[in-house]
Amino acid sequence: MGTPVVVAVATYRRPLQLAALLDALLRQVDDVRPPARVLVVDNDPDGGARAVAEAVAGLGIDYVREPRPGLAAVRNRALDAAADVGARAVVFVDDDEVPQPGWLAALVAMWERTGADAVAGPSRKVLAPPVDAWVRASGFFLPRPGRTHGATVPAAATHNLLFDLDRLRDRGLRFDERFGLTGGEDTMLTHALTAAGGTIRWCEDALVLDPVPPQRATRAWVLAREHRTGCTWSAVHLTLAHGVRAGAVVRLHLTALGAALVVRGGVLRLVAAASRSDVTRARGDRDVARGTGVLRGVAGGEVEEYARPEPVRSGR
Repeated sequence: MGTPVVVAVATYRRPLQLAALLDALLRQVDDVRPPARVLVVDNDPDGGARAVAEAVAGLGIDYVREPRPGLAAVRNRALDAAADVGARAVVFVDDDEVPQPGWLAALVAMWERTGADAVAGPSRKVLAPPVDAWVRASGFFLPRPGRTHGATVPAAATHNLLFDLDRLRDRGLRFDERFGLTGGEDTMLTHALTAAGGTIRWCEDALVLDPVPPQRATRAWVLAREHRTGCTWSAVHLTLAHGVRAGAVVRLHLTALGAALVVRGGVLRLVAAASRSDVTRARGDRDVARGTGVLRGVAGGEVEEYARPEPVRSGR
């Protein structure tokens, strides 16, 4: 029997985090039968993750390199590599996350029990103290409330997500590489999956921890991420709209949404100035950042958060 489940890790120059993740994954591959295999897809042109992966290669870990930059290209390479070994499902987890005990078994059990096209689980952010006052007040890194174990969700992120490969293949779905440098490729694919009649189930028991590095636990980073998320949100929904009329309706809706967020954020800022509320101020800042991002996306703008710096050239 072939490998039914492949756990795919997209990585780019995070050797220490990758080594810790692989150690955690190897503790869980035998929790499903037959045992899962782990696939490292390295997006580093220099192949920086090879040594980390090959150190444990004999323990059920495979390594491939995807030189094309961007998460979409890496994740598509993972889909192809998993299909090549006869896998029925691929599980995506980020290279800086820490799966908790029972994570993999919970995802696979939900998939097998419900027959879902995909299964998503929670990623709990972990902030190292001291936490900036604005960041704490913003609530940006808090878990999203209101999700029930076993419920269906309209979309999901690939930091903790299982896909049924046959269901993706039958619908002709892959990650859209136009979103490779901007992010949002997972939002695009999962929205397309549910729009095509697919089902994504929520598995509360499949928990991963996501340590937040200090450079991200700042007001500037949070607002930049809100702006980029708003921008890609518009791009995803405009791409999903079929036909001129549908596109015009979506564009009008997004414009109204973006404007409403900016107005609400501005009002919250005024209220915060009078009440001296850090929470209200942070909420207003986040609304303005996301709203301007939505409007930027409507206008065709992009934020290439994952673009790589141009190499420095010497001489003339």
